[in-house]
Amino acid sequence: MDLEEHRKLGDLLLTLKQYGPAVREFETLLALNTPDKATAYYKLAESSFGQGNRQAARTNVMKALEIAPSYEPAQELLLKIVR
Repeated sequence: MDLEEHRKLGDLLLTLKQYGPAVREFETLLALNTPDKATAYYKLAESSFGQGNRQAARTNVMKALEIAPSYEPAQELLLKIVR
């Protein structure tokens, strides 16, 4: 699979609330050195949050915000995580 296929599959799994498999796809995307790391970290965080893993979600959303501090979806997710 190429980067785009992993991204699409991860997005589909996230939409279907299949959080475990989505985590694996976004981790794979990052391991393959995707150029859009901020979005991949954000979606990894969103998937982790869906699994109830707040610590992993927080870690990954912070990585997304380090890359793109004004990324609004990541900012909003961080607020949900810390509540």
